[in-house]
Amino acid sequence: MVWLFFCHLIHILTVVANEVLLYGIITVLSIEFKLLRVEIEKLVEKKDENLKMQIKNIIKRHQELLAISSNIEEIYSPSFFCNFILSSIVISFTAIRASIAYDPVELVFCLMFCSVTLILISLQCFFGQLLKQCSDEIAFAIFNCDWINFSSISSKRILLMFLMRSQKSSVLTALKFSEINLGQLTGVSNQRKIIKTIL
Repeated sequence: MVWLFFCHLIHILTVVANEVLLYGIITVLSIEFKLLRVEIEKLVEKKDENLKMQIKNIIKRHQELLAISSNIEEIYSPSFFCNFILSSIVISFTAIRASIAYDPVELVFCLMFCSVTLILISLQCFFGQLLKQCSDEIAFAIFNCDWINFSSISSKRILLMFLMRSQKSSVLTALKFSEINLGQLTGVSNQRKIIKTIL
């Protein structure tokens, strides 16, 4: 009994450590996107060369953040896919089990299991939404930085190209099938209803 408890504890800690690492990285990445947004909003026309250098540094930082985001998406995408599919199935079967349970202890266990699964999916969706939202704010910051009134045409062109590139959001996906965001959370609930109806 003690050995079984210890094995389950190690398994839970491994899963939690992996998730906490992901959430920490996404939080830092989101903060970096917000700092970059503030830096873009503070762009003011100074000397032409100084402005160009400042814009190029911002673009370089943005590209680095996108590369990191892409790497995270590549690493965690299979995990997200498996997690969403398996969670949908587990929630469906657990809900069916809870609906036919006669024992109150079993009912409580099923409800707790469903709740924990939904919380894990909710956290993934929340952090996916956070990353997307923070990366979307870059395009709004570029548009609002008064770049149209810059006297340097080359600076305007650079910012226009940067604006076009930044309109593509940085997102987490489940093997490119769907984005991981808060809208996906309702999709899991819909999948659960479909599976329950089929069964």
